[in-house]
Amino acid sequence: MNGQRYQIEYGASALDDLDGLPARERAQIIRKIERLEHGLHGNIKHLHDAEAAYRLRMGD
Repeated sequence: MNGQRYQIEYGASALDDLDGLPARERAQIIRKIERLEHGLHGNIKHLHDAEAAYRLRMGD
């Protein structure tokens, strides 16, 4: 790991989407996202249309 840390920012629509999920799924997604603060590891793809936006795949 390169020691670089990332700051996670949630947009209003992301928070609305998370609020609409069942508690178990919401918690799983938040845990996975929070791990990204310590480095971009996992099934991640940089979004080409945004300077600092990524897609994280975690299953269905």
